[in-house]
Amino acid sequence: SPAKRVRILAYGDSLTAGYYEDGDRFSPYGATLAKLLAPDFDAEVWVCGLSSLTAVQMVKRLSLKKIKDGAGRTGKGLQRIILEEGPFDLVLIMAGTNDLASSQNSRAIIVSSVLALHGACHELRLR
Repeated sequence: SPAKRVRILAYGDSLTAGYYEDGDRFSPYGATLAKLLAPDFDAEVWVCGLSSLTAVQMVKRLSLKKIKDGAGRTGKGLQRIILEEGPFDLVLIMAGTNDLASSQNSRAIIVSSVLALHGACHELRLR
């Protein structure tokens, strides 16, 4: 039987972007994920990794059409991507590591921001 076609959005910070060599190179995990899901799934993985952004900042920018990250690359807000590039079957969120490296926000604020990112997906009927 043919592989089931799935669309996955990988959204997050530099870990999602695959940041390495001080931002001179990027190797997002999305391509590897698609290969590992084959042959059972024909996966299209759409990646938006925003280097240096915190989960708090991602929440504040949910609907933005253009976000410039700390590596000089551009992406979009999570809700904007879902609405403009969707539909997606699944959203993977990797955020909060930059928040933990910074002492600006409490753990409670970081957790509530990550939950808000998930909530933004749930509002649009995604898991």
